Amino acid sequence: MNLTPETVSIVSSIVQAIATIVLVGITGYYAYQTKRTVEVMNNNSKIEFLPIIQLGITFPNCNETTLDMHLINCGKGLAKRPVKIIFPGVEPIYLNSMPNNPDVKQRATITYRMGYVLSLPQDQRQLVVEYQDVFGRNIKTTASLIEQERDDPNRGAKIKYIGWD
Repeated sequence: MNLTPETVSIVSSIVQAIATIVLVGITGYYAYQTKRTVEVMNNNSKIEFLPIIQLGITFPNCNETTLDMHLINCGKGLAKRPVKIIFPGVEPIYLNSMPNNPDVKQRATITYRMGYVLSLPQDQRQLVVEYQDVFGRNIKTTASLIEQERDDPNRGAKIKYIGWD
């Protein structure tokens, strides 16, 4: 078989075209994988500085009409203001920013009607805390409200109150 210079040139051009297409495909694949890796690393670094608000009940002020609670930011990031507390049947309560310091407690007192709260369907009987992290992401913590009771040594009786599970 005699190969002419034109045939060699055409075959060479076809091989170069195929090699270029393969190279573009490989480069595109690696660019996509690199982008995904950067996104995962970015999300991981954001999660590392996520605020985590922990809810607690402050006794002895809790009873059938009053919930005295405290909030602690035990995460590594700042919970930006306003921190909004939503309790059924009560106007929302707004708190200032919460620093990432578990020694700093923010208190909130909620006056409520126990009968009203317990009459709600279970999916509406929730305490909700809404806030943002330093990256502007909205975060929501929910707790299902339930009836609880505790001994009151001053009265020698049990006191019922609304708590969460």
